[in-house]
Amino acid sequence: MKGFNVQRLLCSRLWICVVVRKLGPSDRLRRLDMHERENKPKRLIRFPTLVERVGLKKGAIEDRLNPASPRYDDTFPKKIKIGKNSVAWLEEEVELWIEQQIQRSRAV
Repeated sequence: MKGFNVQRLLCSRLWICVVVRKLGPSDRLRRLDMHERENKPKRLIRFPTLVERVGLKKGAIEDRLNPASPRYDDTFPKKIKIGKNSVAWLEEEVELWIEQQIQRSRAV
């Protein structure tokens, strides 16, 4: 079984075979990221910062948020209403989406 490691454990005089998936570099990175995210305070970013971070223009971002659009992306971070006419995005979700885009483009 490629990508898996078989380990034998002695448990009350019985040998038990356990199949364990080997951790790849992305798994190790994900584990470090989870630890960093737990300790990192949540931060909201506004639209101009989102445009800068994601590298998309206003229209492209709106298309990804609009379910009626052919370019709708259900993985794109959702906006959070912070006032009557104000919205923001969680910085952590934006960073995670960017990482997912990198992983998706390199998996091809």
